[in-house]
Order: sequence, then structure tokens, then C-alpha cells
Amino acid sequence: MKNLNYQTFPKRGYFTLEGRKFSKSREWYISVREFLNEFPPDYLRYYLSAITPYSQADVNFSGEDFQKRINNELIANIGNFIHRVLTFIWSNYNGKVPKIENIDESDRELMEKLKAVVRDVAQEIDRIELSRGLRKIIGF
Repeated sequence: MKNLNYQTFPKRGYFTLEGRKFSKSREWYISVREFLNEFPPDYLRYYLSAITPYSQADVNFSGEDFQKRINNELIANIGNFIHRVLTFIWSNYNGKVPKIENIDESDRELMEKLKAVVRDVAQEIDRIELSRGLRKIIGF
């Protein structure tokens, strides 16, 4: 087995639910199995990536915040953008991305901005700063 560098693993504070520590004995918890019976795993991945900083700060799972981020960020922003792009490609190019023929200055500017965002997000992922990386994607 490969040696792991434990210094690369982020150290976290407590994981709380609606501002209170998880406690199975007090019935204040969310079972991952039950959660995944209700929601797709990508919703949980997205939300945890969005709310978890690379620090020792506590991370709070809020049902209201979960719903807002999934509906407004993941579905309305990212999902809608992907849907529009794919629909455009299918309706205008029979589902195949055409070869680039003419590139003007605004195309070059957009490509440079995209390259910069990809670089920035990759750096955040390398630093295990997923929440910052997501913010840069949403901002773009």
C-alpha cells in the first residue's frame, strides 16, 4: 500500500446539524442511507463541497440551506446552463460540436477567461479548498 501523507488531509471542526452536534442517542442525526434514499448522492457531494472550508471551523448541515443551494446553485445555475448548451448543440448541430472556424477577439477573451478559471479551480482542488473552487465555477 502506498504511504499516505497525512498532512494533506484537511483537519475539520465538528459536523453539526442545524447548529447542534450530531447525536444518535438523542436522535439528532441524519442517516446517510436514509438521506440517499431521498436525494441523489450528487446533491450531498455538492452541498458538502460547498459548505466545507479547509479549516478547523465547524461545518453545519442545514436543511434550509441544503434546499436553497441545490435548487438555486446546482439545479438552476449549473444544471440549467448545461441543459441550454446541450439543447443548443442538438438543435443547431445535430448533437455534434462543430469544428471552430472563425475566432474573433471576444472568442479569444472568453477562452482566456475560461482557461484562467480552470487553472484557479484546479489550484483550489489541489489545496482541498472545494468550497472556494465551487464559488469560482458559480461565479464564472
